[in-house]
Amino acid sequence: MTFKDLPKGTWLIRLARSTYGKWVCRHYKLSIENRSLLDEIDGPFLLLANHTHIIDYIFISCLFPFHIRWVAGAHLFKKRFVRLIVKKYAQCISKEQGRSDISTVMEMKKVLKGGSPVGLFPEGTRTWDGSTAMDDEQYLLMAKLIRYLKVPVLFVNNKGGFACKPRWREMEADGPVTISLRAFVRPEEYLDMPIPDLKELIRTDFFFSNDEWQNEARIPYYCSKGAEGLQRVLYICPVCHKLGTHVTDGNTMTCSSCGAVTTMDEFQMLKSSSTHFSTIRQWHEWEQSQLRSDTVKFEKEEGVLFQIGDIDGYQTVSEKIMVSADSEKITVECLDVDRHSFHLMFSEISSIVITLKQTMELFIGTTLYRIRLNPDGSALKYSELHQALRQHVPVG
Repeated sequence: MTFKDLPKGTWLIRLARSTYGKWVCRHYKLSIENRSLLDEIDGPFLLLANHTHIIDYIFISCLFPFHIRWVAGAHLFKKRFVRLIVKKYAQCISKEQGRSDISTVMEMKKVLKGGSPVGLFPEGTRTWDGSTAMDDEQYLLMAKLIRYLKVPVLFVNNKGGFACKPRWREMEADGPVTISLRAFVRPEEYLDMPIPDLKELIRTDFFFSNDEWQNEARIPYYCSKGAEGLQRVLYICPVCHKLGTHVTDGNTMTCSSCGAVTTMDEFQMLKSSSTHFSTIRQWHEWEQSQLRSDTVKFEKEEGVLFQIGDIDGYQTVSEKIMVSADSEKITVECLDVDRHSFHLMFSEISSIVITLKQTMELFIGTTLYRIRLNPDGSALKYSELHQALRQHVPVG
């Protein structure tokens, strides 16, 4: 058996690959690196890829001559038309982001035993600063998953996806996307490995940094609105330490409190006379460290949606809200429902996941809360405050 014998997918997938797929390849100047690794594939395997662009899975699927059964966010299965596409035709596997899901793992194993490759983005979310967003616990979980599945693993990196359209920006830049096949590892190479060694193997073959790549590649990605949306990830000013004061326009970001100006160039590098940060990742890591304070406080900001439900669906409570937070809780004030307020305690929140349109999804027990901010807001800071607090606050 060779990779050519793997399933080609449903008729709609085959049609999409020969039409939309060809357009994607041209539009994004899509190419594949180390294609020879495909010749080593002789059966179903697990594909692990970094997550940089909203259509990463399409980039990869366009370049592979067989169908990959992708693990996709459960929120995609909650909308009728989208559910039809991702479940019936794309045959995706549902995964609730930010939560342990044994049923997902069992479904992955079933699909692999059935002869189809499975694709997974281990980060569970797109990167905000261009670097792989995996902590030590996530690498440990991935090592255990690989040991459990006992199938070959193909490690893939997307080079240029973040530079083309970072998660925080609306407009795309003009530049190429390359899918790099990093390594193909068979079970006999890792099954006898101690878990710490397997974790290190995964880290080595999987980690990607846009900054490190651009330091060598120096590929320009031109965009007239390159910095617009940057305030969604860089939410603290390093000069005056105010939160939520950044305003972006074109390729410039300005603090409305102290006037500090930062520009971003075509290589995603930052330039400023007021700060010493030259990359988004440096700034982002610094502001994350600032959240480890008991006095941190997010002032009220406008939101446009508050919903409550469970994994099967949700109901709208309000479409006009004010959202704030301190070191204990997130407060949602509903302005069009008798000004009722909800206090969501960080100690009770198991996870906060950022989906589309600056929307937060968080679980308290089995109850799902969805909070959507204004487009210019930063939902990320709430998620990262929760992560910082979890280091010393037990989650119930």
